[in-house]
Amino acid sequence: MCGDVEDHLGMSWKIRLLRKDQKLKVYLDCLERIDNPESLISTGGKFKFNGNEQIFFMILRKLKIRNWQF
Repeated sequence: MCGDVEDHLGMSWKIRLLRKDQKLKVYLDCLERIDNPESLISTGGKFKFNGNEQIFFMILRKLKIRNWQF
């Protein structure tokens, strides 16, 4: 499943979700942006997935998502 992540500055990121475990952690297959994709992961901030779901970046290649519906 592919989607867009928008950070608190309004910058858009492309990701592809691989799987979800019982703790609602989603693993990234790819996290792409035009420049410096590592900066998004290192902030540990709150983001939106496809416009409304709240995403918290935990560590590299892992996401914790609230209110996510598959």
